[in-house]
Amino acid sequence: LIDEVERVARELERLSRQQQDPRLQNISRDLRQAVRDMRQAQSSGQNDQEAQMRAQQALERLQEAQQGLGQQRRQRLAEDLQQLKEQSERLVKEQKDVLDKVGDIDKTAKSGNMDPNYIRQLRNVLRQKSRLQEDLQQLEGDLHQSARQMESKQTEASRKLKQAALGIRDQRIPEKMEDGTNLLARGWTDLAKEREKGIMNDLEEMAQRIREAEKALGSGNQETPREKLQRALNQVGNLVENLESLENRASGNNQEGQRGEQGEQQEGQQEGQQEGQQEGQQQGQQQGQQGQQESQGSESAQGGQSRAGISRQAGRNPNASGVDPRQVGREWRERVEDAEELRGLLEGRSELGRDVAGLIRRMRRLDAQRIFDDAEELARLKSQVIDGFRQLELELNRTLDEEVENLLRLVDSDEVPPEFRQRVEEYYRTLANRRNPD
Repeated sequence: LIDEVERVARELERLSRQQQDPRLQNISRDLRQAVRDMRQAQSSGQNDQEAQMRAQQALERLQEAQQGLGQQRRQRLAEDLQQLKEQSERLVKEQKDVLDKVGDIDKTAKSGNMDPNYIRQLRNVLRQKSRLQEDLQQLEGDLHQSARQMESKQTEASRKLKQAALGIRDQRIPEKMEDGTNLLARGWTDLAKEREKGIMNDLEEMAQRIREAEKALGSGNQETPREKLQRALNQVGNLVENLESLENRASGNNQEGQRGEQGEQQEGQQEGQQEGQQEGQQQGQQQGQQGQQESQGSESAQGGQSRAGISRQAGRNPNASGVDPRQVGREWRERVEDAEELRGLLEGRSELGRDVAGLIRRMRRLDAQRIFDDAEELARLKSQVIDGFRQLELELNRTLDEEVENLLRLVDSDEVPPEFRQRVEEYYRTLANRRNPD
C-alpha cells in the first residue's frame, strides 16, 4: 500500500506540473504525509498504541486526499462543461451572423446589382462557413470525450452530452452546412437562406442540450453525505484545537495571577515582621519613642496587607491582567460561529445534531472573559465544552468508519489495479481489528 500511495503521489505531482494545477500539488502533499505516517506505524515495533495513532493519521490523510480528488474532479468537469457551453453559444452566434449576411446577399442578388462588393461579401461568408464547419467538428469530438469522462459518476450530464453530440449527426448539420455553401456558390441565395435558418435551429437545440447537461452536473455536484461528514470531522478537530489554545492561555494567566497574589501577601508579611523586629531591638529606649515605633510598625503591617488586597483585586480585572476583553469576546464569537457551522454540516443526522446544539447552548452560557481570572469558569470550559467536542469527534470518527466500511478508494474503482484494491482492503481490515479487538 505504501508503494502504491507513493506512486499515486508522484503521478499527481507530475500532472500538477503539466496542468499547472495547485490542487493536485496539495493532494500529492497529503499523500506523501500519509506515506510518512504509515512508515512510522510500520516501524513502531511492539508499541501498539503508537502504531495505532500513526495508522489513524495515515487514514485521515488518505481520506483528505480522496476528498480533494473528488472536489478536483468535479471542478474539472464543471470547467469542461462551461467551455463546451461557451463553444456552442459561440457557434450559434456565428451562425446568426452568417444568416444575416446571407439575407443581405439575397437582397443584393434580387436587386440585380452584382458589383465587386457583392462578390467580396459572398467570399467572406463562404470562408466564415468553412471555419464554422471545422469548429463544429471539433466540438463534436469534445462532446463525446466529456460524455465518456462523466459516464461513471455523472450519468445524467453524460447522457445530455451524448444527445448533443449524436444530434449533430442525426440532424445532419455538417451536410446542411455543405449544402448551404453549394447553394450560395451557385447563386441560389433564397434557398441558401432557408437552409441557414434550419442550421440555426439545429445549433440552438444542440446548445440547449449542453446547458441541460450543465444543470444536471450542478445537481450531481453537491457534497455526498460522507464528504459532508468528513468535513464536519475536520471542522470539529479545528474547533477543539482553538478552544484548547484558549484554555491554555487562560490557565497560564490564572496561575500567574495566583503567584502574583501570593507574592504580594508574602511581601506584606515580611514588612510587618521587619517592623516588629525593629520594635524589639529598641525596647530599651524611651517610652514615647517606643510607642511611636510600635505605631509605625502597626501602620506598616497594615499597609502591607492593604497592598496585597489591592493586588488581588487587580488580578481579577482582565485589563489589569493584560487581557483585552474585546479581543477575547471576538475570539469567543468566532468559536461559537464555528460550532454553528458544524451544526449545519450535521443537518439530517439527528443524534449528532442534538449533541452539537447542546454544546452550543453551553458555550453561550459561559462568560468567556471570566475564564481568564475565574478558575471555576475555566473548569466549566474544559468539562462542559472542550471534553464534549472531543467526545463528538470520536462519534464522528466512528460514524464515518461505519459508513465507508473500512474501505477507501483514492480513485474510481475501475481505475484502480486489482492488486492495489486488495491491499487497501486488507490495510483497513487490519486497522478495524485493532480498533475493535475481540
